Amino acid sequence: SDGGLRPIEIVPLLTRREESESKLRETADWIVARHPEWGAALVDYFEEALLGLGGAGADADSDAAAQSREDLRRRLLQFVEDSDILELLVGVLRSSDYSADAKRIVLQVMGDSGNEILPMDWLVELERLVRSDEIALTREAVAVLRKVPAKGSGVKALTVALVALGHNEDAPEDLRLAALAAVPGGLREVDEGLLGLLGENLDSEQPVSSRAAAVDVLVKAVLTNGQLIELTETLASVSPLDIEGLLKAFERSQDETLGAALVAALAASPARSALREESLKPLMAKFPATVAEKAERLYEVLRTDRAEQHAHLEHLLATLPEGDIRRGQLVFMSAKAACSSCHEIGYLGGNVGPDLTHIAKIRSARDLLEAVVFPSASLVRSYEPSTVVTADGVVLNGLIREQTEEGILLATGPDKEVRLAHDEIEEILPSSVSVMPAGLDKQLTLQQLADVMAFLQSRN
Repeated sequence: SDGGLRPIEIVPLLTRREESESKLRETADWIVARHPEWGAALVDYFEEALLGLGGAGADADSDAAAQSREDLRRRLLQFVEDSDILELLVGVLRSSDYSADAKRIVLQVMGDSGNEILPMDWLVELERLVRSDEIALTREAVAVLRKVPAKGSGVKALTVALVALGHNEDAPEDLRLAALAAVPGGLREVDEGLLGLLGENLDSEQPVSSRAAAVDVLVKAVLTNGQLIELTETLASVSPLDIEGLLKAFERSQDETLGAALVAALAASPARSALREESLKPLMAKFPATVAEKAERLYEVLRTDRAEQHAHLEHLLATLPEGDIRRGQLVFMSAKAACSSCHEIGYLGGNVGPDLTHIAKIRSARDLLEAVVFPSASLVRSYEPSTVVTADGVVLNGLIREQTEEGILLATGPDKEVRLAHDEIEEILPSSVSVMPAGLDKQLTLQQLADVMAFLQSRN
């Protein structure tokens, strides 16, 4: 029993900001979270809280203000299925009474809602924001569209808006890429200008988010055989983090010339150590037998690479120059290494991989080097990956971040998550392949690798 508690008694306690009343506020928060039927009673509270955002007060950027915004976002998310709250969210986006800060929170809630399909009234507002000149809100709207599929009668107009944004050379390049990645069903046609933009952003020197968006676009797009052959030329500069994901772009073709070009490009790619034979074989089987024969030589190279891992690790240990901690931190945070996109140190970084804040306390220099160069050799407890086979035969490797009655949320890389319903899943198996790709030592110079090692060894 809830003891006859009523929303009118509990909701006002959520606004208590005094430190001495923190326990009272936390208790009220706990009670509210357990009453999903209170959505209508919370509308006024949420409306007032959202109207209060965006002021120019002295503490607007304080830690307390940031925590207050996060609390508001989290509470809204708990009631995102309530019809009254849904109506409020759309109303905030439509109204000029609310600040950009309030609208950003609403958009974040929409993106994190877990909806399988965008409600039509959301879709209409998101399309309007895609066309708007408010870049910050456009960016958030595009982020929602990348997370939640858009279907139905409003998709055509939305597609036109997203493609137009992708072609807009005055827009920030990362936003153009994100817009193209959000196109429902993928691009039906890719002109040479867009293909050039996408190819440039596959380079390992580009930010992780830009590379991921470029891969997403290419994987879903309809490309000609000529364009796919052109795409094989980018494999020489693709990061180990992206190479396997990019291969999905070649699954729709059975052209012999393309298959031969793909095998040759993969064999020559510095990122080939991130490839898995078991993932390559289904792809190569789609091409004529002559391509499969060439691919056998590629598999032999990959097997040789694996056999040489131990000797290579010992050689690196013996030949690494002295590293510099400060330079190592810069490499760790760089787009090329992309370490910080998955790993947190202090308060900075991603959470796909283990927290490295005090990693030197539990890992020796040799263990650290092995984890960097051959991440699948020793998987960290609680970060064991899974192989998910979907009902239509797609094989995904990643970390299960969330498991509910409806389905799972699978993290397949930095800023890459796939939500799958249980009826879409054929099988879930333990995986021996880390989400972190091998081959980082091929991306970095020996000195850069030594600097990263010095930085990691200083984390104690």
